[in-house]
Amino acid sequence: LQQEDGSFASLGAYGAPSVVGRRISSLTPISQEPWQRGEPRVVHWPLSDEHSGETDRMALMLPMRYGTTVSGVLVLTNADGRADCGPDDLILGQGLADQAAVAIANAQLLARTRETAMLEERTRLARDIHDTLAQGLTGIVVQLGAAQRALAVAPDESREHLALAQ
Repeated sequence: LQQEDGSFASLGAYGAPSVVGRRISSLTPISQEPWQRGEPRVVHWPLSDEHSGETDRMALMLPMRYGTTVSGVLVLTNADGRADCGPDDLILGQGLADQAAVAIANAQLLARTRETAMLEERTRLARDIHDTLAQGLTGIVVQLGAAQRALAVAPDESREHLALAQ
């Protein structure tokens, strides 16, 4: 997944952790061009760990496209460090990458929808509380005003208004 600074963060990996997880950062410099163009590429994957004894690998980089947006890159390699693939494999891989992009976009949309629904419910509750309180306070003010006017003329009536206000 591309970050705001242009680097990539791994959302997950399948394979040996020594090969995948910590070395995804080595793809950052070479992954910008295919990512920007939205085209699949086979790229050289330089290994940064000199102590592993492994030779450099090749990786198939598939842009994760959703509409006209590229949201990330799916990186595939095999256990031999080769990214051998034919035209059918490339089409299948690109289809998987595009489906992953759609799934991510749907998950983000669902999260935004849930957040919007929660905010709308909070707004509705706040409005209901405000309306209820405003109506109750208006009734109290009216009863107190009536009690004040009735106090000089009919003291018993003013007690009723005070009781209603209370």
